[in-house]
Amino acid sequence: MTDSLHYDTFISYSRADSTNATRIASYLQDIGFRVWMDKWELIPGQNSSVALENAIESAFSALVIVGSSGIGQNQLEELQIIARERLRRSLRVIPLSLAGVSTKLPAPLSDLKPLLIHEEPQDLDDFRQLAFELIGELPPSVAEIVLHKLSEQLYGLGEFTKASRVLERSLLIQRTLGDRSGEGKTLNNISQIYIARGDYNTALTTLEQALAIQRDIGDRAGEGTTLNNISQIYKARGDYDTALTYLEQSLAISRAIGDR
Repeated sequence: MTDSLHYDTFISYSRADSTNATRIASYLQDIGFRVWMDKWELIPGQNSSVALENAIESAFSALVIVGSSGIGQNQLEELQIIARERLRRSLRVIPLSLAGVSTKLPAPLSDLKPLLIHEEPQDLDDFRQLAFELIGELPPSVAEIVLHKLSEQLYGLGEFTKASRVLERSLLIQRTLGDRSGEGKTLNNISQIYIARGDYNTALTTLEQALAIQRDIGDRAGEGTTLNNISQIYKARGDYDTALTYLEQSLAISRAIGDR
């Protein structure tokens, strides 16, 4: 392999499924994946066979999209390399079956169970499911970014339970990495879910955990944000004096660090 770059996933698709493949690739890219798709990455005049081999060898996973027209002629070379990398280094390969198409991949990939995805999904549930399938193959730093963006989507839809589970997964990664700054931010985000549910006691406990971390590591900006969020809980409870105290602390930090 000559390419020193790494891709989170390689997209293999038939030209007949280009529109759907682009939608899938764009969604993954928007939430933080580094995606290799030939129409985006191939340069005119470049040796496409070498480029394909380098891309697949450097990818953490491969998506093989199969639509109603079946496996495209252009995919055959890609599938050979994908199969080789699966045997060589256990490359994660996920067949995506559009609109319930049950076409099997050729051997030695025929044992893989396809993930069904609608050609015209009414929402992004299918795409989110795909993202969750791929997260385990990502470097932890990339997984953090993806999980954060997924949680934002779910929170915006009011799916608080799902958003909370995503954030808890992100929290586990941050604690494993020793990313205390990220841990404090994620605890803040989790608190917002409890606030949205009206569970102010748990929200406050979560924010106090974040505050302790931010003070321990000297994250003044994060500390100011957390103090402000704590004040909102006391305001919602009608305890305006305590809310004001926390707001004044937050304001003092903002002035001290020049956050105007």
